[in-house]
Amino acid sequence: MVDVTREAESGDVGGPVLFFDGGCGFCRGSVAWVASKDREGVLRYAPLGGETAGLMGVASGSGSGSAVLVDEAGEVHRRSGAVLRSLVVVGGFWGGLARVGLWVPGFLRDFVYGVVARVRRWLPVGKCVMPKGRVLG
Repeated sequence: MVDVTREAESGDVGGPVLFFDGGCGFCRGSVAWVASKDREGVLRYAPLGGETAGLMGVASGSGSGSAVLVDEAGEVHRRSGAVLRSLVVVGGFWGGLARVGLWVPGFLRDFVYGVVARVRRWLPVGKCVMPKGRVLG
């Protein structure tokens, strides 16, 4: 079992951490999809309302529906930046596509992100299978 408290307090959670809205089926499904593309198992995942988010200081002010990525350097990326940078970490085709997406101005990317965040409850969600060993509290 992972000692989330010790890892979060020390800042060593085994790689970059993608925080997501754990109460949202679309968000959980999206994280499961990203995890399926992460063949190297580089990313770790944690709900925004969880213990790890609180210990790492990303829970407050992030808001419901906001993805947050804390990279290996400790830099915090939010919303579309978090999603795209997570895909860059995953690499492959999706990482390359995300690199292109990062060229789009942030205000435009975040506008699209906001639209998806508002309608996500109506989007279809498949079976969500979270990756064992990479989900933090």
